Amino acid sequence: MDRRDFIKSTGVAAAAIAAGTTSAVAQAPASPAAPAIHAAPAARELRVASAWPQTGRGFDDSAHRLAQAIATLSGGRYRLTFSPSPDGLSALTSGKADLYHGSGHDFLALDRAFAFFAGLPGNAAVRPTYLHAWLMAGGGQSLWDDLSAPHGFKPFFAGHSGARAKLWSRAPVANLADLQGRRIAATGLGVDVVRDLGAEAVTLPPADLAGALADGRVDAVEWGGTIAAFGCDLHRHARHCLRPGLSRSGFTAVLAVRSALWSSISAVDQAIFAAAASQELNTVVAESLVISARLRTSMTERDGVAFAGMPPDVTAAAGKAAERAIAAIASASPAAARIHASYTAFRSGLPAVRRRRTNTPIA
Repeated sequence: MDRRDFIKSTGVAAAAIAAGTTSAVAQAPASPAAPAIHAAPAARELRVASAWPQTGRGFDDSAHRLAQAIATLSGGRYRLTFSPSPDGLSALTSGKADLYHGSGHDFLALDRAFAFFAGLPGNAAVRPTYLHAWLMAGGGQSLWDDLSAPHGFKPFFAGHSGARAKLWSRAPVANLADLQGRRIAATGLGVDVVRDLGAEAVTLPPADLAGALADGRVDAVEWGGTIAAFGCDLHRHARHCLRPGLSRSGFTAVLAVRSALWSSISAVDQAIFAAAASQELNTVVAESLVISARLRTSMTERDGVAFAGMPPDVTAAAGKAAERAIAAIASASPAAARIHASYTAFRSGLPAVRRRRTNTPIA
């Protein structure tokens, strides 16, 4: 079953292309004289290091759709080519790649303060639309830029794993004791939470998650929402899916542009990159609303996945573990303290946060 059975990918520049064609036809001269031929400028090829398995689904689909949007909006002046890489962030920072498309959690290897831009675990999490609002209108983007600049890139929020993250497990989980000693694949601060719960945290690249779940190298995978899991084929090997996950609101997909490239392009082209990333985020969020329920039905009926709520004692313990991990980061540096203060102040003003109860069911 292909995700495209449910919805067709959108073309962010389709209307612009149609308008441009119509305009050209309207202005075409009536004279039969041969028109002047102008050579099209050669496309600038940009190398994209990608963290995702090349399945054509999930994050891989999103990354290629984003690349096509940049190429189209630029009138073909940019052509993005992909190179799957388990260490794509190093390729970016070393100059071997021009852009990187991967999980926001990957950047914690550079500075753990990147966790605030990746998606926090526990009750500190906010849905992707709120995180985007903090970046765009709450001062978050400038803080993210400042944190990224010493590492040589400009970051964009360009996608999301799904606002309703889940734990994909081989065996049922009835209470906190069932997680003791379990091997759980996790990323970002999810690693801290898993260890705090008495389980063994395993770090794997996305391409290895399904195989590790299938052969028993891990007992469960903490990995975003339904579409993200579908993109990695987790539903084929997890018999149980618990929601919300330990990182309840999922994680970001980031487009990172090498600083040397960013400073070399015009303000118009910078706006094109920013607009394409924002549009892709909007598309991913919309797809999550439209497609996730249908995928859950298929996963239940075709693959035998049993969906259930996370046991309350696990949710409570994960929330406390997340608070400890976040507090440790906030006290690590002045930059982290500033980011924490900004994020906390923004989050405290959200009505949904003030009303939310810890054990509110999440679909």
